[in-house]
Amino acid sequence: MTNKKKSELSDYEKIQSEFQKELKDTELQERFDQFEKTVVDYKSLYNILVPQINEQLKKLGILQGMIVDSARMGFLNQDAVRQLKEVEASLKEQREAADSYKQRFTEEEELIKKYALGAKDKLFHYWKMFKALDNKTAPWLEWRQSYDKKIF
Repeated sequence: MTNKKKSELSDYEKIQSEFQKELKDTELQERFDQFEKTVVDYKSLYNILVPQINEQLKKLGILQGMIVDSARMGFLNQDAVRQLKEVEASLKEQREAADSYKQRFTEEEELIKKYALGAKDKLFHYWKMFKALDNKTAPWLEWRQSYDKKIF
């Protein structure tokens, strides 16, 4: 910025100054980056649980079949019943954890979308102001490429 006083700045310079202040403010970018990290972390936890849940479902089916088969033969396989209860309890815990992870990363993905859309809208409004004040401002698609990955 020049040595001009704020009141002596042109409208373009005032807008440029505010735009640069917003670009330098990293708070929203840091939040956005944290959302992305959280999504990766929770998706990783979720993806670890899914094969475990599938394995538990297979065990559940096998145990249920064993219990039905033993009942057909006229006795109740108590060991299979005990294991079935353990597998069901474990499966319930794993499903609740997986649902919690999925909910969390879905919420974070929604925040990511909102932040990205908000930044794009704000960027477009700045571009419109720059374009209105200076015809030499690059076209939108070209101009935004310099700031496309920035959240502010």
